[in-house]
Amino acid sequence: MKALEKDRRHRYGAPSELAADIQRFLRNEPVMARPAGVSYRARKYFIRHRLGVSIATCFVVLLVGFAILEGVQIQRITRERDRAGSITKFITDMFIVPRANVRGTNEIPISELLDNGEKGINEFKNDPELQAQMMQVMGTVYNNLNVSSSAEQFFAKALEIQHRVLGPENPVTLKSSRGLALALFKENHTTEAEKVLRKTLDTQRRVLGPQNPDTLESMRDLAYILWRANRLPEAKQLIRKALMTRRETLGNEAPQTLDSMQLLFLVLADEKRYSEAEQLMRERLEMARRVFGPEDSRTFSSITLLIMILEQERKYHDAEELAREAVYLEPKVPGMDKLSHFSPKSALLNVLSKEGNYAEAEKAGQELLEAARKNFGSTHPQVGIALYNLACIAALARQPDRAFSLLRESVNNGFSDIHLLENDPDLASLRGNEKM
Repeated sequence: MKALEKDRRHRYGAPSELAADIQRFLRNEPVMARPAGVSYRARKYFIRHRLGVSIATCFVVLLVGFAILEGVQIQRITRERDRAGSITKFITDMFIVPRANVRGTNEIPISELLDNGEKGINEFKNDPELQAQMMQVMGTVYNNLNVSSSAEQFFAKALEIQHRVLGPENPVTLKSSRGLALALFKENHTTEAEKVLRKTLDTQRRVLGPQNPDTLESMRDLAYILWRANRLPEAKQLIRKALMTRRETLGNEAPQTLDSMQLLFLVLADEKRYSEAEQLMRERLEMARRVFGPEDSRTFSSITLLIMILEQERKYHDAEELAREAVYLEPKVPGMDKLSHFSPKSALLNVLSKEGNYAEAEKAGQELLEAARKNFGSTHPQVGIALYNLACIAALARQPDRAFSLLRESVNNGFSDIHLLENDPDLASLRGNEKM
């Protein structure tokens, strides 16, 4: 069009100018025949230097992307730093107790710590996710302390926030739901607890998968609730499945696997499947000894449960060996609760009396009685239990007068289990006697 312009001032001045413009076109340079705007020049430059411009563009994009990611990372780090500072302050403030409340000792009452924790949670109002997390922690603490009414309140509040902020299917939300179910169960709201836990378990199976650790924990808890409700077939089916999955995913010697084995044992024992229960607990004991050692609480609990089932099977010799081992191990096991319902010496004297070894059983019973009086005083129910054990030994040894004397003293010291007095087979020889 430039070559055909009517005004010769706008046409090429010579054929060489047209040739030069054609050469510029072929070299992807701006031509004289059109206005050379910025976008036109840039386009021509990009075509001439495709590789270099592409590399430079990628570099710029990466640089911008890196800057954005760096900004996001800095934001996240700052947020996590602020959260960590808030949590540190929360924990520190929990341990700040007025001197008047400590009563001249270095021990801080647990009630004071928990009260401080409840007050500190209100400081997280600007971070509802963290506030819910702290409520979840407090709920777990109260559950472990068996203060289930407070645990229920904290889990309910945590769930309200987590449903809104994280969604009902978030793993953290589901953990709070499981905690709420346990709190409800401890308050004897078994039906409601089962309903909450079943819904939680169904969601975990769908969202997290059937092999997820949280899913398996909920399966175990639901089996426990069913066992305590005496729904043994349902409990057994569920805990068997949980145990099988834990064996496959975690291995036979994982603590979670041993935990499932213990619950299955309790279900089998209640079903009076003593032989199967014994085999299972012997397996658990062997694994606990090998993995955790003889002085671990899991080893000790395996021994005590095995003693229980061996007595039911009248395998008194095996039960005696394990009871003697338990007596030896008890002071060596860290964290053993000396007020536990299971006493190795009590188990030993029971087995010895069943074997007819009344002299040694009497000796063990006297040691228990002296220890109870020393630790709790002369009128404590523990003293009554020790006296009751001695009365059973006397009854088995055909010493009715001594047995009645010990039973009266036992009742005077707080032993009040009338059902046991009426049904204990060790006292069978006394029944029908007018003193009974």
